[in-house]
Amino acid sequence: GTSIPGQALPAVIFIVAAFVALSTGTSWGTMSIIFPIALPLADLASGNSKKEIITQTIAAVLGGATFGDHCSPISDTTVLSAAACRIKTMDHFKTQVPYAFLAGMCATILGFILHGYGCPDWLLIVG
Repeated sequence: GTSIPGQALPAVIFIVAAFVALSTGTSWGTMSIIFPIALPLADLASGNSKKEIITQTIAAVLGGATFGDHCSPISDTTVLSAAACRIKTMDHFKTQVPYAFLAGMCATILGFILHGYGCPDWLLIVG
């Protein structure tokens, strides 16, 4: 409802989805948990501009779940990548987190917050 502005909802959903995926190590499981919660919230928060906020919320769930899964040390892809390279899982985890965190911060700030508050698409693509 009224405690989270509709413009900020996709950014909040991205962060929540990333945290759940990081904690569980699964992007698909996170999507199945978050979608039934996030889409009704987006529908309530959208008002007259339904397409915009709902589309951003879907992107936030997909992106946050994938981001969190990629950063999780218990994710199957992290474990298998480390095993294929014959390195320790935590060593692989430590090398990929800075890059993924940078991408996640850019997605949150440029993709969800600025766009949610009306920044033009072309400016976000150029920036």
